[in-house]
Amino acid sequence: MNRTAPPGAQGERPRLGACPLCSHEHLDYQFTHGGTPIVSCVACGLLMRNPQPSDAELSEMGGGRGVASTEAVGTGGDRTATLDLIERSRNPLTSLGEIRHGLQPGGRLVLTVPDLDRRAARLKGGRLDDIAPDHLFFFDRQTVQSLLFRTGFEHVAISRRGAATEIVAHRSEGPPPISRSTRLTVVMPVFNERDTFLEIFEQVHAKTLPGVDIDLLLVESNSTDGTRALVQQIEKRPRVVVIYEDRPRGKGHAVRAGLAQASGDLVLIQDADLEYDVDDYDQLVEPIVTGRAAFVLGVRHGMDGKTWKMRHFADQVVVGQAMNVGHLFFTGLFNVVYGQRMRDPFTMFKVFRRDCLYGLTFESNRFDFDWELVAKLVRAGYIPLEIPVNYSSRSFSKGKKVSLWRDPWTFFRACFKYRFVSLGK
Repeated sequence: MNRTAPPGAQGERPRLGACPLCSHEHLDYQFTHGGTPIVSCVACGLLMRNPQPSDAELSEMGGGRGVASTEAVGTGGDRTATLDLIERSRNPLTSLGEIRHGLQPGGRLVLTVPDLDRRAARLKGGRLDDIAPDHLFFFDRQTVQSLLFRTGFEHVAISRRGAATEIVAHRSEGPPPISRSTRLTVVMPVFNERDTFLEIFEQVHAKTLPGVDIDLLLVESNSTDGTRALVQQIEKRPRVVVIYEDRPRGKGHAVRAGLAQASGDLVLIQDADLEYDVDDYDQLVEPIVTGRAAFVLGVRHGMDGKTWKMRHFADQVVVGQAMNVGHLFFTGLFNVVYGQRMRDPFTMFKVFRRDCLYGLTFESNRFDFDWELVAKLVRAGYIPLEIPVNYSSRSFSKGKKVSLWRDPWTFFRACFKYRFVSLGK
């Protein structure tokens, strides 16, 4: 779709050449409503009119505000608005940014909208009859959260209030991510990894990403093989924070300790071995920085269904194949229970906006934490974008720590427990 002149010309119907939320240029036609084509961004899923009504047409409909208006409520400078005010704006990012500018740090914005889940279903079905004709954009749960994040809001809580949805967000302390470098915290649990720790640490510490500042948060769980001494050697390096645990309580416990102290806009979980490739950070982080996704998983095999990069143990062939079969079984179980179509929900490479964790609590200590984290993020409305990554598996003789006898039972328990318990428990 071609770009056109700015939308100020009274008689012209401006055509969008890129998504205003994530700047992606591939906009797919979905359906026509009221004589106007409705398109969807293939990257973030935002629906919009394209071409959009001219200023003259919007004026006749009473819409097309450049900045969404709000009302002040309470004594703390809080603001309340309806989402449709932003959807009528020519530039939703600018409009929400103007609202943010009127808030004090920590101030709340309360947005109301008809039930987002039902609305999303109607939009996917091409039904816009209950939406005003001057709406230029149509947000759902995921795209409105991306909009809030990119404009500098955090601690987003979405809840139903009768037939409506209430979205409460707080203004962050610093500048919004769209006007500064994004901060990425790499959480690395470390236990008995003497042979690989320094190598993977140096790889991550030297890694650079355009527009992203990287810091490392190491959680050392009182290793018995000399790894703690190696961590102590590098603990004063720039951009490094170390948490020392008094005893090992499991990988899940270590990651939970790291998440509790993470301060970046984004969080990436990285093991202290060499199974995963640090060069994949670029592709994993980019969709979140640009607003295409809030949650990304690094899939250990290709998305074409033919490339398989799972476990190939040269010294334990049968064990490796048995674990691959188990992976397929548990992936299928997860997808059935949670209504998903994921290919690798248990990958180590999990990357997400830190604000996705708001209102969630975690309790798992072992590898069942992988289940709990993904399950609760999915139930909170964050469907992951899966991206293929490189993977070179190591066998048990090389240090793999998952237990073939103990952990599968915790996987079963986690699968069903975290489907039904409160997200805050």
